Amino acid sequence: MLECFLLFPGQGSQFVGMGKFLFDNFSVSKDVFARVDEALGRGLSALIFNGTIEELTLTVNAQPAIMAISIAAYCALLQEVDIRPQASAGHSLGEYSALVASGAISLEEAAVLLDKRGRAIQAAVTENGAMAALLGVSEVSHVEDLCKEVSGICQIANDNGAGQFVISGTFSSIKEAIDISKNYGVKKAIMLNVSAPFHCSMIESAADEMSYHLRKTNFLEPNFRVISNYDLSSHPGGELTALLLQKQIPNRVRWRETMEILRSESEKNLNRCMFLELGPGNVLSNIAKRMGCSEVANFSSMHEFSDIVKNINSEK
Repeated sequence: MLECFLLFPGQGSQFVGMGKFLFDNFSVSKDVFARVDEALGRGLSALIFNGTIEELTLTVNAQPAIMAISIAAYCALLQEVDIRPQASAGHSLGEYSALVASGAISLEEAAVLLDKRGRAIQAAVTENGAMAALLGVSEVSHVEDLCKEVSGICQIANDNGAGQFVISGTFSSIKEAIDISKNYGVKKAIMLNVSAPFHCSMIESAADEMSYHLRKTNFLEPNFRVISNYDLSSHPGGELTALLLQKQIPNRVRWRETMEILRSESEKNLNRCMFLELGPGNVLSNIAKRMGCSEVANFSSMHEFSDIVKNINSEK
């Protein structure tokens, strides 16, 4: 049995046609898409496979869609290989995917919560917001100093690791931060095409809105550890998990620290360990590789899936 650490991606990794190979080849994955469609009362899977990227990128669609792909991938993998998750983490909305995989919440509950989360975030934006990726900057303190330098709201949304940060705030503040970013050791700054300024104080009201829905949800204790984006603690289930998901919305995603925890644990493990990214794209896999994780895998096609299955089963 292969021991593994599960990584679940967040918004921005979506693309039209993602996960279609899972739908076409695995009945367990096809069932995931059907259950999500039924829970939401709309044909999200049709949008995923045949819609436009503009519609798919809308927060209310992208969030449950990426979660569906992640769980469809996880279910297909469990059918083919024998793995033992040691811990898991998800980037922003990916935290919901991790909680579904761990048994802390049902697929249907997560789909409905992410639908509500997307709507709440979009409704919370009352002025022009923006986000930018900052690349090649070595210290979090440099980015914090940059954010303090500009006027208006400018905050670290994601500390992704491997020299990559994302800042979030008002459009004018983010534009100003990009203009002066080289003064703070940033090699490249890129304005992101996003529908809202995620993980900053501009969407605080979305956290208040989601508090009601999260507290109504019965979160169970996870079957394996799920690390919180907000404070790096392990989700316990119950009201504390609801609170951690509420706090996550307007606060920084601490992905670098999360990966440092998981990498340290993998290095102490005497058995073979693999970091598995489950979902569309390879953003988290690339970060893990750059941060020195020894064995990392992800799959976005049947060919890649088959290669991973062969690799894992070669241990038997």
